Amino acid sequence: MKDTFSLSLLIIVILMRYYTVLDSFWLADDTQILKYVITHRPWEYFFSSTAFKESGSLSFTPWVCLSFEVDWNIFGLRPSGFYLHHLTALCLVAVCCYITLRLWFSSAWSLFGGVVFAISSPFAEFAQFLMVRHYAEGLIFALLALYCFVVGIRNDKLPLSIFGALLYLLACSAKEIYAPLVFFVVILPEAKWKKRLLHAMPFFCAATFYVFWRWHMLGMLTGGYGLPLVWPQDAVLLPQRIADAMGGAADNRMSWWRCFIGASSLVSVIVLFKVNKKRLFYIIGCSPLVLLPIIPVSPIMSTRYVWLLTFCWIVVNIVVFNDILLKLKGRLFAKVAVYCWSLILLFSFFYASSIYMEYLKSTADRHKVEGIFFLQTGTMSDLLVNPTAPAWYYEGLTWLRKQVLHLPEGPALNFDPNLFCLKVISYEKYKNIWRYNVPTKTLISYSGENYFNSNCKDITERVRLEAPLSLSIKYEKSTLGWEFGPYKNGSYDLVFGPGGESIRQMPNNGRRFVGLNEDVRFRLRYSSPEGWRTYSPLLVLSIADDKGSIDWKR
Repeated sequence: MKDTFSLSLLIIVILMRYYTVLDSFWLADDTQILKYVITHRPWEYFFSSTAFKESGSLSFTPWVCLSFEVDWNIFGLRPSGFYLHHLTALCLVAVCCYITLRLWFSSAWSLFGGVVFAISSPFAEFAQFLMVRHYAEGLIFALLALYCFVVGIRNDKLPLSIFGALLYLLACSAKEIYAPLVFFVVILPEAKWKKRLLHAMPFFCAATFYVFWRWHMLGMLTGGYGLPLVWPQDAVLLPQRIADAMGGAADNRMSWWRCFIGASSLVSVIVLFKVNKKRLFYIIGCSPLVLLPIIPVSPIMSTRYVWLLTFCWIVVNIVVFNDILLKLKGRLFAKVAVYCWSLILLFSFFYASSIYMEYLKSTADRHKVEGIFFLQTGTMSDLLVNPTAPAWYYEGLTWLRKQVLHLPEGPALNFDPNLFCLKVISYEKYKNIWRYNVPTKTLISYSGENYFNSNCKDITERVRLEAPLSLSIKYEKSTLGWEFGPYKNGSYDLVFGPGGESIRQMPNNGRRFVGLNEDVRFRLRYSSPEGWRTYSPLLVLSIADDKGSIDWKR
């Protein structure tokens, strides 16, 4: 009865907090995933290396394609149906969190863990973005795999562990962060090591198959973004980046959050050292299984990257609370301290994610207005300036507009209106220039001449055409290396296409895995801390035989 009530309460919390996502539109990578699944069959993105590489993904995540494929076949081009599936998956995540925690904790602490996770910033982000559903559904498979493993050991049922290994393989196909589970089941303090090893063998078989499967599909063992790590700066900044990501880091009001996460973590370490040293060393020993997948992407840390870590951090706190109550049983002070700290933790997560949800909602609102305009209502005589999403989002909408809705050519994009002022782009070819207005949450229309007159008066103050600027780019074997100069401070962007059709911010030097099969036309843009900008002329990186290089200096 307690479990039924707890599970019902968990689902109610999720539905009440996130039901508004049902009115959302496609966001970020959604349109490209949708385009890919419409043009490919499931067996191709699960087993054909050539077909999967056409997705452009640097990680092997076929499950997200299958998940979108199911929605596409049921709901077509109606995002509300996708979000209904999405919300259902998140409810299942909470249910699986609860039933897994119940293997070791009371219904009260299991409910507490599920609720805190459900109101956390990573969970809020996952509710809003369809493109990260594979993280959520991967966690469902991973938790069920762990549940089957533990129950299989406790009841001497090896077939249950074998079934758990199959679920583990599905979790890995959703996201690589669940691959280390194979090591966790071996060191999990359940039964004697021989019995544990016997039940872990199916997991090792699944992990071995996954390694070779992934190698075949990606053509390499590692994969990922290939981001350069700088020692010791990245190591020093890692705790701060993780804490910020756990809170959403959507605004400056979150500085207190770092203190809270740091203090809570420190208190947990001290308490476990005093109360249960063995447990502390066990948790420290397990931590690399969660942290190692995060380190390679720490320079571009995002809230979604700490999805699993946030859940594990909450579980560690439950372990601490539970151990305190067991060791100091009957002491009123211990109970008061634990319950007060647990309430502080609950309300801190709620407050932080509520702030983050404001940012997520404004992002979703803008995506919806611009997305509908780009997909349906805009025409080829319209130009959208300063769009909110990356260029590939609109490219996906353009494809859906032509291939699915069979509508005529739609609006054009410009990510840098300064190019109008520099007369790189002629505004005369566009009847209307549109820009999103934040207060009214609508697109505002300008004629080309009006837009030029109202935005280009101070162009000589904003742009210094003769300022020093340099670049060196080398591309070879799907690896792009670059160095921009001469400025150490400020920011660099690559503005792609003759008219600024897309843009990407870049560090002043680095290396990254990227597949290029045609020439790339771009400008290098530098933005100074003082507020002025300078541009290179339109440059071309010529690609031949998977190689290309360009050096330029002014």
